[in-house]
Amino acid sequence: MLSNYNKGIELLQEKKFQEAYEEFSKAYNDSNNDYPSLYFRATTDFFYLKDNIEQTLKDFELLISLKGKNSTYRNECIEFLVILYDAKNEFDKIIKYGEEALKVIAEDKGQKVFDLEQQICYILARAYYHQDNEEAYERGIELINDCINETEDDLDVDYYLLK
Repeated sequence: MLSNYNKGIELLQEKKFQEAYEEFSKAYNDSNNDYPSLYFRATTDFFYLKDNIEQTLKDFELLISLKGKNSTYRNECIEFLVILYDAKNEFDKIIKYGEEALKVIAEDKGQKVFDLEQQICYILARAYYHQDNEEAYERGIELINDCINETEDDLDVDYYLLK
């Protein structure tokens, strides 16, 4: 008999996302330190379901709070939090996690599954714009300039519009 975690992985591969989410939930609820199950539950919702956003935010926040050997998923989760808080227009949290995400990205350069640096910079710049003060505007412009300088493709019009 498969464990809930393994069953969740199989269901993910079969693109049965809701069922996979439920299996990962069972696995985590059966053992509150089954962090791989928590990570897969959160990423299943983040990428496919988008039905459990509040729970997914809590899951990612828990995963980034872990230390030592349990911190395997920390760096990716910080970036995912920025994207989720952007969807909710929670600008203070975008800035909190976004600045931390940029530090993590700088440390992990070239070693990540996802390269979200430009997206994080763009989201952060928008959040700083909503802070409505000169220092925040300056940081936002700095971030947009970073996006423009790092763009390898045709320059994205969105960056210039935000600037």
